[in-house]
Amino acid sequence: IASLRDNMGTEIASLRDNMGTEIASLRDNVGTEIANLRDNVGTEIASLRDNMGTEIAGLRKEQNQARNGVAATLGSEIAQLREGQANLREGLAEIRGELTGIRHSVDTLRDDFRAHVLGGTAS
Repeated sequence: IASLRDNMGTEIASLRDNMGTEIASLRDNVGTEIANLRDNVGTEIASLRDNMGTEIAGLRKEQNQARNGVAATLGSEIAQLREGQANLREGLAEIRGELTGIRHSVDTLRDDFRAHVLGGTAS
């Protein structure tokens, strides 16, 4: 029995040592895996951040180009509208001048008609 107890004690001690070694090895492996995972995740996050920054910069550039294109187009169209407005004003002034001339001609014709028909009693 004593020999069996000693053998069992030795076996238990050996098992305890083996389990301790296995647990320490497992702990080291898990620690290494966690460190690797942390490094990989950090690298992925940094890469994603860089990609997103590049994408955002590209979108901003496209947005600025589109805005500048719209501004240039609107500026050109506004200039054309202003030119058209100025041309309309000139045309209206010419029409007013023509109408004034026609009114004077009608007044003269009316006065001549009255003088002719009424025998010189133009008003």
